[in-house]
Amino acid sequence: MKKYRDLLGLVHYINQSIEQGKTIGQKKLVKIGDLLKPHIDAYNDKRDWILLSNASVDDDKNLIVDEKGGYKYTPEGAHKRDKELMELFMSDFDYTPIQINSPSELDQYTFLYGWVNGVNFIIEEEEEVEL
Repeated sequence: MKKYRDLLGLVHYINQSIEQGKTIGQKKLVKIGDLLKPHIDAYNDKRDWILLSNASVDDDKNLIVDEKGGYKYTPEGAHKRDKELMELFMSDFDYTPIQINSPSELDQYTFLYGWVNGVNFIIEEEEEVEL
């Protein structure tokens, strides 16, 4: 089990590390991102349902949207939406670590720890500083 908040953090780190996708390690990160896509899609689908379910409607049950096409919310709807979004963000989902058969150049990306198997990560010990 993993939390969606951790998945979103992982995707952020992957995107920050990909740059132009010029190295083998960066290309492998792209492939790992592709394998994570179903989990991201599931999160986005759940998020979209929460946004829609709490949106304001007029007397004829038509959605009320703003000038950019986004949903409008009553204060109560916005509160409920935000509460449900936080619950989703903190919720668990089933996850099986991705098996990496060719781990070269991935050991530097320690943010993958726990998300992939088959990589010996280079984890530097933090130096203790006496205050």
